[in-house]
Amino acid sequence: LQEYAISVSVGTPPKEFLLVLDTGSSDTWVPSSICTPKAGCPSDRRFNPSESSTYVHTRLDYQAGYLTAQVNGSYFNDTITVGNFTLDNQFLFLVNDQTGSLADQTSDILLDGVFGAGLPGSSTLSNNRNETFLTIPMELYARGLIPEPLFSVFLGQAKESAWSGEIIFGAVDQERAASRITYIDVAQFQAPNGYVYFNNWFSLASQIEVGSNYIEAEEDTSLPFLFDTGTDALVLPTDLADKVVQSLAPDAIKNDTVYNVDCSYLGNTRPFRIIFPGSQFTTVKQSKNLNVTLEVPVNKMVTRLGSTCQLIIETNDDSYPIIGNLFLRHFITVFNFEDYTIGLAP
Repeated sequence: LQEYAISVSVGTPPKEFLLVLDTGSSDTWVPSSICTPKAGCPSDRRFNPSESSTYVHTRLDYQAGYLTAQVNGSYFNDTITVGNFTLDNQFLFLVNDQTGSLADQTSDILLDGVFGAGLPGSSTLSNNRNETFLTIPMELYARGLIPEPLFSVFLGQAKESAWSGEIIFGAVDQERAASRITYIDVAQFQAPNGYVYFNNWFSLASQIEVGSNYIEAEEDTSLPFLFDTGTDALVLPTDLADKVVQSLAPDAIKNDTVYNVDCSYLGNTRPFRIIFPGSQFTTVKQSKNLNVTLEVPVNKMVTRLGSTCQLIIETNDDSYPIIGNLFLRHFITVFNFEDYTIGLAP
């Protein structure tokens, strides 16, 4: 587990929690007082509703699924503080039991739950009742606490005991960007009834390249990549991942859903690129013919695990393609929930 975390406090009086920063989901949740280690909550930081004078139960009980986890619990309203911002009566989720990556933690620093910074269309409430709520970044803007309808993320390099990075609500730290920030559009989805909506931070990539090699997907269509800080890897369907790895490291050995490579690839500087069409949104001040390229050298696609090395690419045929934090940490990313654009700069 190589996740990035954000510190929050919930309730009155406030109870502190350390939550995974997750742009791939919308629900912000904390473990309840009945979620013991046996129930999948290894941390000793838990929320007891009876101890908060501002807690309001909604009677909305649900099961939420993630790429590598599943949780059971219920929605509630209470006060939450993030940095210098406090929101009262915020819609949150209380988990009673869970399975998956957070339940299986073994590190010295234990994460308690999830800070959902995705779009409302991906929430458990939306999936079950076709209803939505404002996520915490959106609520901060709606209540006039931040100046712009966006948040920016700079992940930096995550290590076992020394994490770095920042999330800024309502602004962008331009000094973090090595070049001008360029923007791509968030993909729209169409419901069976014809309703068009934004599900989450998806954007349609036009192509993938390794050096001068163009990698074709199985179907000649754009790939909807999810920009997801709550996932470690670059997740691809198996057929596409195999093609990318064949071009990137032809001697790689596949091990279940991952690829082991010789550690000599840590010195390989060939470029790996994911290319997106530039934003067509009228308020974005850039050429409408611009392509936005996410480029990293091959050696940044390799991580050392003891005496062996592994690509940051994983396969999953039950998921959409995902750009996770091991790739995103090489960029500053701006999530705009009014224009529905994603800004990127190395």
